[in-house]
Amino acid sequence: KKKKKKKSQETEEPPKEEEKKIQQNETAEYDYNKRIFIVGIRNLTTPEVKEMFKGFGKFSFDRTKENFGFLQFQNEKDAKMALELNGKMVGDDQIVIKMA
Repeated sequence: KKKKKKKSQETEEPPKEEEKKIQQNETAEYDYNKRIFIVGIRNLTTPEVKEMFKGFGKFSFDRTKENFGFLQFQNEKDAKMALELNGKMVGDDQIVIKMA
């Protein structure tokens, strides 16, 4: 007679190396200490938004809707410094910036 494996034994866990890669990617992509939310950019193009934040270090910009988006900075210090632009008037619109 062959012994049946329990269901919990049939499911293999991902190798430790693969698990580390997944965790690192998630952390890099969604590190909320380095991510800011910006609202009030309806009248700005993506290049204009990038120009506005270029003095605050390296970042990526993701416009999720016409009027708002997220900036993911490489380090926390730069993200916090970018908060200085909170309340800035851009044309007739006031931008709002917060940590994501």
